[in-house]
Amino acid sequence: MPRRRVQAILGTLCLLAVIAALTTALIPRAAPGPSGDVERLFGLADVVAVVSIADLEPRQVDGELRMLQTASVVQIVKGDAEGTTLTIDVTGRSTLERPFSRDLFTPDRLMFLVRDGDGVLSPIEGNGSVLTLVDRRSPTATTIAGDAAPLPDRLRDAIRALPEEELALETNGTVPGLVPEEAVLGIRPPEDTVENRPRSPLGTFGVLPAGDGRACAVFEYGGRSVLLRWPEGFSAYERTEVLSYPNGDPRRGREVLTVLNDRGYPYVDDKRQAPFIGGTPTGEQGECGGQDLEVWDIAVEPGTTLLSY
Repeated sequence: MPRRRVQAILGTLCLLAVIAALTTALIPRAAPGPSGDVERLFGLADVVAVVSIADLEPRQVDGELRMLQTASVVQIVKGDAEGTTLTIDVTGRSTLERPFSRDLFTPDRLMFLVRDGDGVLSPIEGNGSVLTLVDRRSPTATTIAGDAAPLPDRLRDAIRALPEEELALETNGTVPGLVPEEAVLGIRPPEDTVENRPRSPLGTFGVLPAGDGRACAVFEYGGRSVLLRWPEGFSAYERTEVLSYPNGDPRRGREVLTVLNDRGYPYVDDKRQAPFIGGTPTGEQGECGGQDLEVWDIAVEPGTTLLSY
């Protein structure tokens, strides 16, 4: 009898081991590594949002100094959040989560947020709960430090950070960075530094609707105008400028036609000035705004912008 019991117990243990092995093999698990980390944050967050961030502002809240960030909402990917802005408590978070500088158009942030008992939103504690959305077309994200942060499929598929109605631009079939600066329109200083650039740039971009879901862009300098042909992936749309005020509160500005770069971020606005542009004259003619103009392939590096904010 004891021998039969031992055999029965051994048989039961073997059956349990087989069931455990099958469960491990068949039940999906969170992916290991960075994408698995983002998957975990996505599950924990009350709100996941793509936002355009403004400066931080210290405020007294219940007698305590808190660092609050007012962010303009690009997209709420998960959860409920009302209005066009979010107020996010980032007290104690790294200063690296602020904009890098005030010189260029800063890429949007992808934030994984939780609510406290008072309903205040803050990033989930730990690394990776604030990412930079470096490419809105893919979309692709990095950590604030610039390390790759792969997104799980369900999150990547949910992000729709681009404007709904893009306008097609004339493109040249090449990716950014392949067209050389064989010629320059405007005044390029001997050394391309901020100190040497003209105080009042003389060239002006014009972005114009061209009908049938299309737009065209020209560069005007000294009475001369050229029609610009763009790298692949560039488009245009009408956006509302978001102005950052000293108190960090984003305010809505004018409606403006804007060229989007290959990563889905604003490259240049209508009426924006610049001292020069580089590119290659094509020898072709094209029409924009009722004018027959010479066509240039504009030289643009990947992911670049001419906009400050």
